[in-house]
Amino acid sequence: MRLLTARWGRILLAVATAGWAWSTARAESIYYQVDKTGNIRLTNAPDEKGYHTYLVSGGSSASSGGISGLYSQQIREAASQYGIDANLVKAVIATESNFNPLAVSPKGARGLMQLMPSTAERFGVKNIHDPQQNIQGGVQYLRHLLDLFGGDLVLALAAYNAGENVVQNVGRVPDYRETRDYVDRVLARYGHGRAGAGERSTQTAVAVRAKPAQKKRIFTSVARDGTLVFSDSPIQKSLKD
Repeated sequence: MRLLTARWGRILLAVATAGWAWSTARAESIYYQVDKTGNIRLTNAPDEKGYHTYLVSGGSSASSGGISGLYSQQIREAASQYGIDANLVKAVIATESNFNPLAVSPKGARGLMQLMPSTAERFGVKNIHDPQQNIQGGVQYLRHLLDLFGGDLVLALAAYNAGENVVQNVGRVPDYRETRDYVDRVLARYGHGRAGAGERSTQTAVAVRAKPAQKKRIFTSVARDGTLVFSDSPIQKSLKD
């Protein structure tokens, strides 16, 4: 996930001390919060309620292996084909259908990854309740969303729930309780390396396709309490203080 991107508006990374190194960040838990204006805050030391786990301590590379349980083979195959962490796929399935291939939502989404019929048709799914086809279609759609939103996992998950057009129009996670709760649940399962009956993993990174780096000015400031603040737009005085 890119911490700073134009689609998100300003994203602030609050770090407990100004001397916190990026290499250290890879070995610590990271928490996020979406405020009322749509700004995303990431921190390794949340000092108030409302933060949710995004990454946890552990390895720094994603993997499509090391999972077990229901449909693990189909998940691994699709995850490997489309370059997505199998644990992420498993977290989405657990949240969407609790591994029920016959699940149907009130809005008409169907199968393990709760595909709408139009989405299933778009990605070549013939039998929407067939586990392998549903997983293939769902993972392909998730891959599309990750590419569409530049690798931003939170935006991709929000779009999976609310629709890509909605997220593109607002440029952030929409202010829908269902969508925000959905993103929280998937990230909680994936961030803890867990999607199912208590299985755990040390994998934490999100596998996304590499994109050419874009140069963008980053503004920094140190608040009075020693918090280091990063932003892709000039930092307001109130945030400095």
